[in-house]
Amino acid sequence: MRPLKMLAGILSVLLWGTPGLAPAVDYETTQQKEERLKQQTQADLFRQWSFDTDIPGKTPAGFAVHARDGDKPAQWAVQSGKDALSLPNVLTVTDGCNGQCLHMLVVEGLIYEYPDISVRLQGGPPEGRSIGGMVFGWQDSRNFFAALVDLRSMTLEVIKVFDGQESRIGHTQLKAKPAAWHTLRVQRNTIVSQDFFEISFDRKVVLSVRDQAFGLGQVGLAVRGTADIRFDNFHAAPLFSQRPLSDPAPY
Repeated sequence: MRPLKMLAGILSVLLWGTPGLAPAVDYETTQQKEERLKQQTQADLFRQWSFDTDIPGKTPAGFAVHARDGDKPAQWAVQSGKDALSLPNVLTVTDGCNGQCLHMLVVEGLIYEYPDISVRLQGGPPEGRSIGGMVFGWQDSRNFFAALVDLRSMTLEVIKVFDGQESRIGHTQLKAKPAAWHTLRVQRNTIVSQDFFEISFDRKVVLSVRDQAFGLGQVGLAVRGTADIRFDNFHAAPLFSQRPLSDPAPY
């Protein structure tokens, strides 16, 4: 067996045998690959939001408020914060529900295929609830993915909402750094033409997830229930350097 063919076989077994990984995205033609790659090299897809120029008490400009189908939308607002990572403002959310509802703040007009997104998170008092993170692959309020961190139990879950039905596709325990602010990052990556998500917490990769349903979609922030949590320094960019430019070899 040729070395290259053997290596591909080994990597295929490793990827498909990893717990929590599902099949990659559907097949694309070469023309589709080229067109989508061209779309992802637009300069305006490289964005960052510190919320410092937004008006306190208002929803930040360029974002739209959403809730999972059937849930009541929460109120997202910029507030001044003395311990903000980038002074003077942070982003907060209020008027959530006490259950498992999901609230989202989605970036308007930007669509990513291979997103590289990150945000800084800070929980509230120990007696409060602090579950929040990011949404990606967002099509509408019934179809999206989200990575959510519970800053009390220090757990991470990745969920998929398809046609309004939620399912968990990844979960892990976290080891947090002794700091007030934490970092959450989600990247869509690829190896041997198999696409997957890498989720990092405090600059360490903690979970890999793969799901065939993911495609082009918007990105944003998310919280579950009534969350006492603050956001700062949200970044989004296309990870187009990882995009496979050719079809898989016919091994």
